[in-house]
Amino acid sequence: SKINNKEIEIKSNDKKIINNGKYYTSSSRYTIPVNKYGYVIEGLELYYDGIDNTGTGSHDNKSSVWKDLSGKDRDGILKNMDTSTAWGEEGLNFDGIDDIVAIDEMNYENITLEVVAAPEERKNDDNYMSIIGNVEEGGYHLITQSTDKFNFGVYLNEISSYIYVPTTYQVKFNNGRKYTISGTYDGNTLKRMTSNNYAEIKQKGTITKTQNNTYMVLGGNPLGSEYQEGAYHGAIYSARVYSRVISDEEKSVNYMADKDRYIM
Repeated sequence: SKINNKEIEIKSNDKKIINNGKYYTSSSRYTIPVNKYGYVIEGLELYYDGIDNTGTGSHDNKSSVWKDLSGKDRDGILKNMDTSTAWGEEGLNFDGIDDIVAIDEMNYENITLEVVAAPEERKNDDNYMSIIGNVEEGGYHLITQSTDKFNFGVYLNEISSYIYVPTTYQVKFNNGRKYTISGTYDGNTLKRMTSNNYAEIKQKGTITKTQNNTYMVLGGNPLGSEYQEGAYHGAIYSARVYSRVISDEEKSVNYMADKDRYIM
């Protein structure tokens, strides 16, 4: 009756239900609140989108700001980037030298980091390169290593060090190919999931707050950090941070939204 009375509108093309201006997904066995782009909204603290990087439906943004579409107003500030060339049709291109996007301080006990990225192929280079993180004697990050690994790590108070999902699981990424990468930690288990790979490790603990209340960085690590990694080389199309661990079902919802938007 609510459908017939137009209280709920079903858009059959994209499988979303709209109720009073709020969006839900019907692509799974659960009804999950999502935003208009199709991503899970509960606990969403940051959301950058390369197709709509202005929040107005346009991706034609040549400014030094990447608009946060989560509603939390954490706009990213482009640093050391030529805005006339860094912006592509679907995201930002990082040169692997010093390009970064600076974000506000973000520290959480439970965390989900997600990106859509296309790393540039590197030969004979086993250095870590940070995609997103706030690493400085604390925090967490998603990184690439050499030419075939994505890692997710958190700094735990109980062991006074970083712990990573095992790096033996290789993804063999191809130059220019887009990948969805997700890392989560719930106080007991680290999980890392990519478009074609999954791994986890058990480690109980609490994430240590960054030493200097460090801001988050997209495309590198905080400047001056003892744990400075190499700057990221490649494209980043979407970035999301949740202040909780999203479920496997919710990860699937986000993956399908990524797949629809970025055609991986």
